[in-house]
Amino acid sequence: MFTSNVGIDLGYGFLKATNGSRDVVLPSVVGLGADLAYRSELSLYTQEEDNLVVEIDGDRYFVGTLAARQSEIAARSLAENRPGDWSARVLFLTALGLVIDGPTGHANIVTGLPPAHYRLYRDALVDIMLGEHRVVLHGGPRPLEKSIVVENVRVVPQPFGTVFDLFLDRSGTVQQPDLAASRVGVIDIGFRTTDLVVADHLDYVERLSVTTTTGLGTAYALIADALQRDFGLTRETYELDAIVLSGRLRSGGKVQDITPLRNDAFREVARKIITEVESVWQKDDLDVVYVTGGGGQALAGFLLDAVPNAALAPAAQAANVHGYWKLSNKLFGTTGAFNPSLATADSVRGDVGARAAGDR
Repeated sequence: MFTSNVGIDLGYGFLKATNGSRDVVLPSVVGLGADLAYRSELSLYTQEEDNLVVEIDGDRYFVGTLAARQSEIAARSLAENRPGDWSARVLFLTALGLVIDGPTGHANIVTGLPPAHYRLYRDALVDIMLGEHRVVLHGGPRPLEKSIVVENVRVVPQPFGTVFDLFLDRSGTVQQPDLAASRVGVIDIGFRTTDLVVADHLDYVERLSVTTTTGLGTAYALIADALQRDFGLTRETYELDAIVLSGRLRSGGKVQDITPLRNDAFREVARKIITEVESVWQKDDLDVVYVTGGGGQALAGFLLDAVPNAALAPAAQAANVHGYWKLSNKLFGTTGAFNPSLATADSVRGDVGARAAGDR
C-alpha cells in the first residue's frame, strides 16, 4: 500500500498540514460538538474547513472556524506540553484525516517542537502520533470514517522546517549549496512563542537556538486590552483573528478602523523580539536571517530593517510545514518507503542533525 508523506505543524495559533498536493490551514480552536437544530440554506460558510465536525473515540468536536462560531465552550490552548494536551490530539487527527485520502491509509509524519520543548516532549509526541488512528470527519456532504496507520514520525526543532523549505526541493534534494553552507538564522514568530535557531552548514547549532515567550499572542493581548478600554468590548483570542487581519472592527453596526491600534501593538512586540534576538545572536555572526511563521509574516514590516541581512521567508506562515514535508520525502522517498541509508531508527523518533538526515 502507498504510504503518504505528511508535514504537520501543531501551531498554537493555526494548525498547518500538507501532503504535498493539499495544504490545510485552520485556526487552532477546538470546542465540544453539539447537535445544531438548523443550518441556514444561505450560509456563506460553504467550505469543508469552515464546517469541521470531528468524531474521535465516540466524542464529537467542532474544529477551526466552526468551533469559534458555534461552540458554547471553545478554546485555543496555549499549553506548553502539546503531547499531553487533549485539544492538540484533536487537531492532529483532524489534520491527518484531511490530508490522507480514502477510508484507509498509511502515513509518515515530520513535525516540530519549539527548541526549548524539544528534549522534553519529542518522544511523547512521537508516541501519540505513531500507530493506528480512527477518526470520522463530518464536514462534507456525508461522514467519512478513516483508519490511518502512522508508520514513522520524525520530530525536529520547529523553525528547522523553514531551513528545509529553503534548501530542499520537493524530492528532498539540497538546493543552493553555497548558501546552504553558510550560517543561517531563523526567527520563527508563532502565536505563543518566538523560536530562534541557527543552521551552520545545515547542522543545528543548539547553543544559539532558544525559545522566548513573546509571540503574536502578546500583540493580541495588547489589542484585546485596547478594545476593552476604547470600545468596552471583550473578545477571546480566537475572535480576534479576523479583526487583526483586516484592521477593522464591527461594533454597533459601524465599522471602526483599528489599524493604528494594531500597528502600535505590532511595533511594541517587534521591539521586544528584536531585543531578545540581540541578546542571543551577535549581529555579524550570521550570513543571512530569515523571518518566518504567521507572526513573522505579520510583524515583518516592523522587524526587517532592525535585523541585519534579514528577509521574510517565502510563504512564511506555511514555510515550516512545507519544509517538514520536503524532509519526509528525503527520509522516506517519494514512494513513502523508509530509506535506512538516510536515517537511523532513532533519528526517525526525533533526533535532529544534518548527518542523520543526510543533508551534508
